[in-house]
Amino acid sequence: MEEPPLQLDTRRRSWLYLLALLGVAEPIVAFDIYALAVNDSAHTSLPTRWLAWGLAAVALLALVAWWAERRARSKRCRLLALAILLTGLLGAANVLLFEHYNVLMSYETWVERRLPAKYAPPGQVLQIPGVPPRLPDAPPPTVDTGASSRD
Repeated sequence: MEEPPLQLDTRRRSWLYLLALLGVAEPIVAFDIYALAVNDSAHTSLPTRWLAWGLAAVALLALVAWWAERRARSKRCRLLALAILLTGLLGAANVLLFEHYNVLMSYETWVERRLPAKYAPPGQVLQIPGVPPRLPDAPPPTVDTGASSRD
């Protein structure tokens, strides 16, 4: 006699989806707290894009779960899978926007964008190893109007 495959009832599946939703939301909240309240240097040693790729992968898995729940006809489970999908996508967008607007990024990206110059003393050109120096902006050119001051 063959045993039926293991199937979870709707109540247990919805609890698993709820735990997954909390598991996805926690690193996003921790990232935002670290970026906005704890870190004041705008860079970190960890590559921030890894978190964005991880959240995008979770969103893809949630899309598969949402599609699979169509057959089970459980509205609660489908809504929780959709919530995980949206949380993953918004979290990935959050990380990428923080990097785009220089709120928090990896150290290598910080150096490539020459943001250490923001912390250099005024008038000093900061030389970063491995990055060619950028000279301070030249004064705007003067325009010759043709009028002479000897009149």
